[in-house]
Amino acid sequence: MNTQSTIKSFLIAAVTGCLLVVACETKSKMDSNEVAEEKNEAKFEGTAEKDAEFMADIAICNLSEVKTAELAADRAKSTEVKEFASLMVDEHKKMYADNVNYAMKNNISIADTVARQDISGYENLRNENGNEFDKKFINTMVDDHKKLIDKLEDISKSDKYNQEINSMASQALPKVRMHYDKAKDIQAKFDNKM
Repeated sequence: MNTQSTIKSFLIAAVTGCLLVVACETKSKMDSNEVAEEKNEAKFEGTAEKDAEFMADIAICNLSEVKTAELAADRAKSTEVKEFASLMVDEHKKMYADNVNYAMKNNISIADTVARQDISGYENLRNENGNEFDKKFINTMVDDHKKLIDKLEDISKSDKYNQEINSMASQALPKVRMHYDKAKDIQAKFDNKM
């Protein structure tokens, strides 16, 4: 075998190896929420499937809030926004831990990481700084918590979920409303400065 064909064989092997590594990494980095949903669909039907879907969705919501709030705790200019962001990190980490405990107890698969499409608030803030960052973060928190309140209210009253899920949604509402109210108060301060 000559040198040129040895180099060619080596390059083909190297490229093939790189492609395999990329393919394996892509597979392992598959959206953990999609993986959880697929596992749940295979395990559950009817009400149990709706319960699992709710748990998967709420886990993503909590992970997304943590990631966005961590960015704000680091980057916010206002002390009040930094403190609120730190509160969001702590509270949503606790809420996620509750999600994990319930999921484990009920054999429900939930995400352990958040995919890029699930962190639009984070993505919208990444390139912002200063007062504009603070304002956009608070607006995101108001919008996210309003959507979450609506969802939790619907679930707490729905007969499509088991009683424990209805109860969890009802129990989460006061805390989420408190987050929403606090974010609205900060938002009003920004609006009054304009």
